[in-house]
Amino acid sequence: EIKKMLMVFLMFPVVAFAQQVSQPDTLWRTSGNVTLNFSQVSLTNWAAGGRSSGSGVLMLKLAGNYKKDKISWDSSADLRIGFLKEGDEDMRKTDDMIDLNSKLGIEAKEHWYYLFLLGFKSQFAEGYNYPNTTNLISKFMAPGYLNTGLGMDYKTEKLSIMLAPVSGKFTFVLDDKLSEDGAFGVDPGKK
Repeated sequence: EIKKMLMVFLMFPVVAFAQQVSQPDTLWRTSGNVTLNFSQVSLTNWAAGGRSSGSGVLMLKLAGNYKKDKISWDSSADLRIGFLKEGDEDMRKTDDMIDLNSKLGIEAKEHWYYLFLLGFKSQFAEGYNYPNTTNLISKFMAPGYLNTGLGMDYKTEKLSIMLAPVSGKFTFVLDDKLSEDGAFGVDPGKK
C-alpha cells in the first residue's frame, strides 16, 4: 500500500479599506481598515511531523481627525481578536487588544499646540497561562490602563511630536481574584 500524504494549507485574507479624504471646507477626515484572516493546516500521514490547526484573527483600525481654526482633535481605535485551534487542544487566544487614543490640541502658534491626551487599553476575552485553562490571568479591565497627559504637541501634516510633562497612568484590575493577588502592580485587594 502506498502511503498517501494530504496537506492542505488554506488561507483567506479578507481586507476592506475605506478612507474619506476631506475637502478644504470639511472638518473631519476619517479612515478605517478591517482585516479578517483565516488559516487552516491539515496533515494526514505526514511523515515529517506537525499538527493540524486552524486559526483566525479580526483586526479593526479606525481614525478620525478634526481641524477647525485653532482646534485639532485626533482619535484612533485599534481592535484585535485572534484564536488558534491546534490538534486536540482547546482553542487558545492568540491576539487580543483594545487600544483607544484621543488627542485634543489648541494652537499656541504655528505648528505648536497645547495638548490634552487620553488613552485606554484593555482586552476583550479572558486570558490563561496555556496549556492551563483553569487559572485566569487576565480579562476585560483586568488589566485596564488609562493614560492621560497635558503638554505640547509639535504637529505638521505628516509628523507629531508630543511632550507631556504632566501625565499619569492608571491601572485597573476589576476582577476580584486578580485584585486579591495584587496582579498587574496594584496593591492586593485594590482595584
